[in-house]
Amino acid sequence: VRSIIGRGLYVLFLDWWYQRFPQENVYVICTEDLRDHPDETMSKISSYLGLPEFDFTNVTNKGMYNVGFHTGYDTVTSWEEIQEKSMEDADD
Repeated sequence: VRSIIGRGLYVLFLDWWYQRFPQENVYVICTEDLRDHPDETMSKISSYLGLPEFDFTNVTNKGMYNVGFHTGYDTVTSWEEIQEKSMEDADD
């Protein structure tokens, strides 16, 4: 139960940002979208920022950076390793 409640606490942080910036200047994405649809999500972020179109496939096909069990942006975590860790966590 605590993990479900804890996951909902992000609203408190969003409230802080919305008090400081107009809501249209804050772009929120779900980590699930970034994980499940990385190219599409990255394209939406780029578009929101007004950046030129870019093919993120080379980057997103490698895996993810800065995931819970590998912090930092110098080490890529493969999609296979992410899947294995998710399965282990589900078993716990």
